[in-house]
Amino acid sequence: MPTERVTTLAGKGLECTVVVSCMRRDVALYESARPRSGKRGRPRTKGKRLPTPAKLSTRLETKDFTELICEFRGRKTTKLVWSTEVLWYRGSPKAMVRLVVRDPTGREPNDFLFTTDLAMSAVEVIAVYVGRWGIKMVYRAT
Repeated sequence: MPTERVTTLAGKGLECTVVVSCMRRDVALYESARPRSGKRGRPRTKGKRLPTPAKLSTRLETKDFTELICEFRGRKTTKLVWSTEVLWYRGSPKAMVRLVVRDPTGREPNDFLFTTDLAMSAVEVIAVYVGRWGIKMVYRAT
């Protein structure tokens, strides 16, 4: 399913639905809006603008990441994972977890994964995302 369709589904706020997918490298991310200040007028819907996932991943140092051994794209590998809650306002007006998965060897590009379920751990998000790998290969083969 193309990223644009998944983004639309994530923004619907459907009950009993969890969306886990990859996000584009150039999306606009924001901090969550501050609580209402008591002033007149419409409350803010988003906070301060954050760097794009690609720029943010270059600013992070290796010590900021957690090392995980997981099954990724059909084989067990070591990945460095960093996660935080951000607001992807265009995709969904509520906060989501964003994961940056980095390849320690630098041979593969970084993957930027997100979920609408803030209670999911990084390991669970990666497991759900890579579980789609076999399904993708079947669809490509047909």
